[in-house]
Amino acid sequence: MNTTALFASIAYWISFGFSPGPFWAAWMTHHAQEGSLAVYKQYIPYLLGVFCVQCFLLALMVQFFGQINANLLVPLYFIGGGYIIYFGIRSFKAAIASKKVDFGFKQMAILGLTNPKVYLTVPIGSLSANYFEVNAIWNSAFFAFIIAAPVVLSGSLFYVLLAKLSTKMLMDKVKYFTSGLLLVYGLYLWFEGLTKLYQIFSG
Repeated sequence: MNTTALFASIAYWISFGFSPGPFWAAWMTHHAQEGSLAVYKQYIPYLLGVFCVQCFLLALMVQFFGQINANLLVPLYFIGGGYIIYFGIRSFKAAIASKKVDFGFKQMAILGLTNPKVYLTVPIGSLSANYFEVNAIWNSAFFAFIIAAPVVLSGSLFYVLLAKLSTKMLMDKVKYFTSGLLLVYGLYLWFEGLTKLYQIFSG
Protein backbone atom coordinates (compact mmCIF):
# COMPACT_ATOMS: atom_id res chain seq x y z
CA MET A 1 0.00 0.00 0.00
CA ASN A 2 1.49 3.34 -1.02
CA THR A 3 1.38 6.48 1.12
CA THR A 4 -1.38 8.11 -0.90
CA ALA A 5 -3.62 5.06 -0.59
CA LEU A 6 -2.85 4.84 3.13
CA PHE A 7 -3.87 8.43 3.84
CA ALA A 8 -6.94 8.11 1.60
CA SER A 9 -7.96 5.00 3.54
CA ILE A 10 -7.45 6.69 6.92
CA ALA A 11 -9.47 9.71 5.75
CA TYR A 12 -12.26 7.40 4.61
CA TRP A 13 -12.39 5.47 7.89
CA ILE A 14 -12.41 8.72 9.89
CA SER A 15 -15.48 9.89 7.99
CA PHE A 16 -17.05 6.45 8.51
CA GLY A 17 -16.14 6.07 12.20
CA PHE A 18 -17.26 9.54 13.27
CA SER A 19 -20.41 9.88 11.15
CA PRO A 20 -23.67 9.61 13.13
CA GLY A 21 -25.76 6.48 12.82
CA PRO A 22 -27.95 4.04 14.74
CA PHE A 23 -25.03 2.35 16.50
CA TRP A 24 -23.76 5.59 18.02
CA ALA A 25 -27.31 6.70 18.93
CA ALA A 26 -27.81 3.47 20.89
CA TRP A 27 -24.29 3.83 22.29
CA MET A 28 -25.08 7.29 23.66
CA THR A 29 -28.27 6.05 25.32
CA HIS A 30 -26.46 3.14 26.94
CA HIS A 31 -23.61 5.36 28.12
CA ALA A 32 -26.05 7.82 29.67
CA GLN A 33 -27.48 4.93 31.68
CA GLU A 34 -24.42 2.87 32.57
CA GLY A 35 -21.31 5.06 32.30
CA SER A 36 -18.03 4.56 30.46
CA LEU A 37 -16.66 1.48 32.25
CA ALA A 38 -19.79 -0.60 31.68
CA VAL A 39 -20.15 0.21 27.98
CA TYR A 40 -16.48 -0.45 27.20
CA LYS A 41 -16.62 -3.84 28.92
CA GLN A 42 -19.10 -4.76 26.18
CA TYR A 43 -17.61 -2.70 23.36
CA ILE A 44 -14.01 -3.96 23.47
CA PRO A 45 -15.03 -7.64 22.96
CA TYR A 46 -17.34 -6.48 20.17
CA LEU A 47 -14.55 -4.51 18.52
CA LEU A 48 -12.00 -7.34 18.75
CA GLY A 49 -14.49 -10.06 17.82
CA VAL A 50 -17.51 -9.05 15.76
CA PHE A 51 -15.95 -6.02 14.10
CA CYS A 52 -12.90 -8.08 13.16
CA VAL A 53 -15.17 -10.68 11.51
CA GLN A 54 -17.03 -7.88 9.77
CA CYS A 55 -13.76 -6.57 8.34
CA PHE A 56 -13.24 -10.00 6.79
CA LEU A 57 -16.74 -9.90 5.29
CA LEU A 58 -16.10 -6.42 3.92
CA ALA A 59 -12.74 -7.48 2.49
CA LEU A 60 -14.48 -10.41 0.86
CA MET A 61 -16.99 -8.03 -0.71
CA VAL A 62 -14.24 -5.71 -1.95
CA GLN A 63 -12.31 -8.57 -3.53
CA PHE A 64 -15.37 -9.74 -5.45
CA PHE A 65 -17.13 -6.40 -5.74
CA GLY A 66 -17.47 -6.63 -9.49
CA GLN A 67 -19.11 -10.03 -9.22
CA ILE A 68 -21.64 -9.18 -6.49
CA ASN A 69 -25.14 -8.03 -7.38
CA ALA A 70 -25.96 -5.12 -5.08
CA ASN A 71 -29.59 -6.22 -5.16
CA LEU A 72 -28.62 -9.12 -2.89
CA LEU A 73 -28.18 -6.58 -0.09
CA VAL A 74 -31.75 -5.28 -0.32
CA PRO A 75 -33.09 -7.67 2.40
CA LEU A 76 -30.63 -6.06 4.83
CA TYR A 77 -32.55 -2.78 4.50
CA PHE A 78 -35.59 -4.48 6.01
CA ILE A 79 -33.71 -6.70 8.50
CA GLY A 80 -31.45 -3.92 9.74
CA GLY A 81 -34.20 -1.31 9.63
CA GLY A 82 -36.55 -3.62 11.52
CA TYR A 83 -34.09 -4.25 14.30
CA ILE A 84 -33.22 -0.55 14.58
CA ILE A 85 -36.93 0.35 14.84
CA TYR A 86 -37.44 -2.42 17.42
CA PHE A 87 -34.50 -1.15 19.47
CA GLY A 88 -35.72 2.45 19.14
CA ILE A 89 -39.19 1.50 20.43
CA ARG A 90 -37.64 -0.41 23.34
CA SER A 91 -35.47 2.60 24.15
CA PHE A 92 -38.45 4.95 24.01
CA LYS A 93 -40.55 2.71 26.28
CA ALA A 94 -37.64 2.40 28.70
CA ALA A 95 -37.26 6.18 28.75
CA ILE A 96 -40.96 6.64 29.57
CA ALA A 97 -40.82 4.01 32.31
CA SER A 98 -37.44 5.31 33.55
CA LYS A 99 -35.94 1.87 32.97
CA LYS A 100 -32.58 0.89 31.55
CA VAL A 101 -32.35 -0.44 28.01
CA ASP A 102 -29.71 -3.09 27.37
CA PHE A 103 -27.14 -2.40 24.66
CA GLY A 104 -24.60 -5.09 25.44
CA PHE A 105 -22.43 -7.31 23.28
CA LYS A 106 -25.40 -9.14 21.72
CA GLN A 107 -27.24 -5.96 20.74
CA MET A 108 -24.03 -4.37 19.42
CA ALA A 109 -23.34 -7.44 17.28
CA ILE A 110 -26.85 -7.54 15.80
CA LEU A 111 -26.95 -3.82 15.11
CA GLY A 112 -23.43 -3.79 13.64
CA LEU A 113 -23.89 -6.86 11.42
CA THR A 114 -27.35 -6.00 10.06
CA ASN A 115 -26.77 -2.33 9.23
CA PRO A 116 -26.88 -2.29 5.39
CA LYS A 117 -25.09 1.05 5.18
CA VAL A 118 -21.89 -0.62 6.39
CA TYR A 119 -21.89 -3.10 3.51
CA LEU A 120 -22.92 -0.51 0.95
CA THR A 121 -20.58 2.34 1.83
CA VAL A 122 -17.44 0.59 3.04
CA PRO A 123 -16.67 -1.47 -0.10
CA ILE A 124 -17.26 1.54 -2.37
CA GLY A 125 -15.24 3.83 -0.13
CA SER A 126 -12.43 1.30 0.18
CA LEU A 127 -12.22 0.86 -3.57
CA SER A 128 -12.30 4.58 -4.26
CA ALA A 129 -9.50 5.06 -1.73
CA ASN A 130 -7.51 2.30 -3.48
CA TYR A 131 -7.43 0.56 -0.14
CA PHE A 132 -6.70 -3.01 -1.11
CA GLU A 133 -3.65 -3.72 -3.21
CA VAL A 134 -3.18 -7.31 -2.08
CA ASN A 135 -4.92 -10.37 -3.44
CA ALA A 136 -5.25 -12.37 -0.23
CA ILE A 137 -8.55 -11.77 1.52
CA TRP A 138 -7.00 -12.40 4.94
CA ASN A 139 -4.41 -9.71 4.27
CA SER A 140 -7.13 -7.31 3.16
CA ALA A 141 -9.16 -7.99 6.31
CA PHE A 142 -6.06 -7.54 8.46
CA PHE A 143 -5.22 -4.15 6.93
CA ALA A 144 -8.86 -3.06 7.20
CA PHE A 145 -8.98 -3.95 10.89
CA ILE A 146 -5.60 -2.43 11.74
CA ILE A 147 -6.58 0.91 10.24
CA ALA A 148 -10.30 0.92 11.05
CA ALA A 149 -10.27 -0.32 14.67
CA PRO A 150 -8.31 2.60 16.20
CA VAL A 151 -10.41 5.09 14.23
CA VAL A 152 -13.69 3.49 15.29
CA LEU A 153 -12.45 3.32 18.88
CA SER A 154 -11.69 7.05 18.69
CA GLY A 155 -15.20 7.56 17.35
CA SER A 156 -16.59 5.78 20.41
CA LEU A 157 -14.68 8.17 22.68
CA PHE A 158 -16.07 11.12 20.72
CA TYR A 159 -19.63 9.88 21.25
CA VAL A 160 -18.93 9.23 24.93
CA LEU A 161 -18.03 12.91 25.24
CA LEU A 162 -21.09 13.87 23.21
CA ALA A 163 -23.28 11.70 25.45
CA LYS A 164 -21.93 13.45 28.55
CA LEU A 165 -22.53 16.89 27.04
CA SER A 166 -26.00 15.89 25.86
CA THR A 167 -26.89 14.55 29.30
CA LYS A 168 -25.90 17.86 30.89
CA MET A 169 -27.80 19.94 28.33
CA LEU A 170 -30.87 17.73 27.87
CA MET A 171 -30.91 16.17 31.34
CA ASP A 172 -33.00 12.97 31.10
CA LYS A 173 -34.26 13.88 27.62
CA VAL A 174 -31.20 12.40 25.89
CA LYS A 175 -32.86 8.95 25.83
CA TYR A 176 -35.88 10.38 24.02
CA PHE A 177 -33.61 12.12 21.53
CA THR A 178 -31.54 9.05 20.68
CA SER A 179 -34.65 6.83 20.56
CA GLY A 180 -36.12 9.24 18.02
CA LEU A 181 -32.95 9.07 15.94
CA LEU A 182 -33.12 5.27 15.91
CA LEU A 183 -36.76 5.26 14.81
CA VAL A 184 -36.12 7.79 12.04
CA TYR A 185 -33.07 5.90 10.77
CA GLY A 186 -34.90 2.57 10.79
CA LEU A 187 -37.84 4.02 8.86
CA TYR A 188 -35.39 5.61 6.44
CA LEU A 189 -33.82 2.21 5.77
CA TRP A 190 -37.24 0.70 5.10
CA PHE A 191 -38.03 3.55 2.71
CA GLU A 192 -34.75 2.97 0.88
CA GLY A 193 -35.44 -0.75 0.78
CA LEU A 194 -38.88 -0.17 -0.76
CA THR A 195 -37.31 2.23 -3.25
CA LYS A 196 -34.74 -0.41 -4.23
CA LEU A 197 -37.48 -3.04 -4.66
CA TYR A 198 -39.47 -0.65 -6.85
CA GLN A 199 -36.42 0.00 -9.01
CA ILE A 200 -35.73 -3.72 -9.33
CA PHE A 201 -39.26 -4.73 -10.35
CA SER A 202 -40.00 -1.65 -12.46
CA GLY A 203 -36.70 -1.83 -14.35
